[in-house]
Amino acid sequence: MKILEVIILLLVVFILGIYEFSNLKLALITTMKLGNRYAGLLSILTSLILAYATWQYVKMGEKTLNFMKESFEKEYEEDIKFMFIERKRDEVKEEFIENEDLLVGEFDNDKQFMSVAPDETYLYINLFNSGRRLISHIQLNYEVNIINPRTESVYNTYQFKVVIPATIQPNDYISYPLVYIREFPEVEIIIKSLRSFNGLGKEQLFNSPKKSLKYKNKNLISP
Repeated sequence: MKILEVIILLLVVFILGIYEFSNLKLALITTMKLGNRYAGLLSILTSLILAYATWQYVKMGEKTLNFMKESFEKEYEEDIKFMFIERKRDEVKEEFIENEDLLVGEFDNDKQFMSVAPDETYLYINLFNSGRRLISHIQLNYEVNIINPRTESVYNTYQFKVVIPATIQPNDYISYPLVYIREFPEVEIIIKSLRSFNGLGKEQLFNSPKKSLKYKNKNLISP
């Protein structure tokens, strides 16, 4: 009796298997027919999906590159902090004076007043590198106005464009003489532009002040 039940059960399973296989075969044939009918559309959809995925990959790559660029600029670009000082003879350190003969410009008259020598009669600018990379040279553009102390008016102006080929290590500075002031009762100095460059000749934008700086000195040494 049990053997007969097993045989009947196997026959039922076999018949159901044949039926399900027929349905599966029919479904596969239907799917293949639909695929053949819409093969062009499926190809277009596949191409669009691949194009979108590629575009997303490119956008992610651009964002990564921009992030790396910004990180590099924040990490390695320096800035220059500068101020004017009037140094006395006993405070002058000649190792901070670079290329004394480079201070040239349109003199017109009184050229002897614009000669350069490191003593207490000169007004200096301090150029400080607070960044992490060295500076190889600096381009400096400034104007010197000679002022009449009685009228407080400008009676002479000198324009200067200089290149200072001085290597400034990080957290170091140099002092550069701007103008000989012994013969002048009052001077006004306007820094129009200050651009610094690294050893590869690349301008370091973050350490080039965008605004002009004005300094006026009324307490000068009498001739």
